[in-house]
Amino acid sequence: MATTTIERIDANQVKQRLESGELLLVCGYEEQSKCDQYPIEGSIGMQELRSRNPSKKEEIVFYCA
Repeated sequence: MATTTIERIDANQVKQRLESGELLLVCGYEEQSKCDQYPIEGSIGMQELRSRNPSKKEEIVFYCA
């Protein structure tokens, strides 16, 4: 049986993990135009996340403004 863990992390932890390749940062808005309004370097949109089909072991962080 699969388990899911939801953990809160702060901006510094996200930055460190993103730079080291430990996580995938995803803009939580469906509309790409919203993601474009609140860009974070290295992040991807929901459509790209779906096309990547990440593994269940990959750490994913969602953000919205």
